[in-house]
Amino acid sequence: MKDEESQGVQVKKRIAASGKEAAAAAAAALTGLAVGGSTGAVVGAVATPIASFAMQELVARYSMRRQENAERVIELAIAEMGSNEEAFLAATEDPERELLAGKAVIAGGNTAYEAKIVTLGRILGRALIDADDAKLDEAAQLIGALSDIEAPHVLVLGLLAQNQYPGIPSHLSLAQRYRSLTRSELAAEFPRFGVALDGVTAALERHGLVERVSVDLERVFKAYGKRRPESSILPSEIRSGTTSWRITEFGLDACELLNQAARENGDGGES
Repeated sequence: MKDEESQGVQVKKRIAASGKEAAAAAAAALTGLAVGGSTGAVVGAVATPIASFAMQELVARYSMRRQENAERVIELAIAEMGSNEEAFLAATEDPERELLAGKAVIAGGNTAYEAKIVTLGRILGRALIDADDAKLDEAAQLIGALSDIEAPHVLVLGLLAQNQYPGIPSHLSLAQRYRSLTRSELAAEFPRFGVALDGVTAALERHGLVERVSVDLERVFKAYGKRRPESSILPSEIRSGTTSWRITEFGLDACELLNQAARENGDGGES
C-alpha cells in the first residue's frame, strides 16, 4: 500500500510540475468526469492513488490536445481570412457566424484527423468573410457533416468519388457519370470495418454525402455467378448486395476539400 501511495505522490508531483492540474479540472468539468458530494467520496474511497492520478494525467492530456486542435481551427480560419484575431472576433459577433464558429471549433477539438481540422478552419474562414447568406448555409452544412465523420468515412467517400464511368462527359448528370457500389462491394474493399461499415454508410447518407440508389439485380446476380430465381425470396448472399450507394455533388465537394488538405499535409488523398 505504501508503495502505491509513493507512486501516486510521484505522479501527482509530475502533474503539478507540468501545470496540468488546472487543465484536468477544466476537462473534468467539460466531460462530466468531475464527481463531487457523497458520490465523489465513494469514488475517492475505492480508487487507488495510482488510478486517481492516472485519470488526472489522462484527462489533462486529453483536454490539452482538444484545446490545441480547437485553436488550430481558429488559426487556420484567420489565415484563410487573411486577417487577425480582432477581425475574427468581430466577424463572429453576428449570432449565426458565432454559432458556425463554435460548431467548427468543437468539431476540430473532437478529432485527431489532421485533414478534417484543416478543412474545418478553411471552411470557417471563407464563411466569415463572405456576405452571401447562401454561402453561410453551405458552410454550416459542410461543418455539420464533417463534425460527424472521421477517416473511415472519408475512405469510403473517396472510393465512391473514384468510381466514375470512363469517358463520360462532365456535363452529364452525376448518376450518369458515377456508378454506385453495393454493401458487399464496399465490404470487400474495407474488410477491416466489419459490421461498423453500416455505421459509416449511415453517417454518410444522413448528411447527404452519399445517396442510396436502386440496384440492377441482374448485375448483382451476374456478379455472384447465379441465375435470378423465380421466387421473390433472394439468397442471403445476394440480398446483402442489393443495397447500393453513390456519391452526391455535396459529397464530391467535401471529398475534394478533405483530399486537398491531406495532399498539402503530405498524407496523399483518398481520391
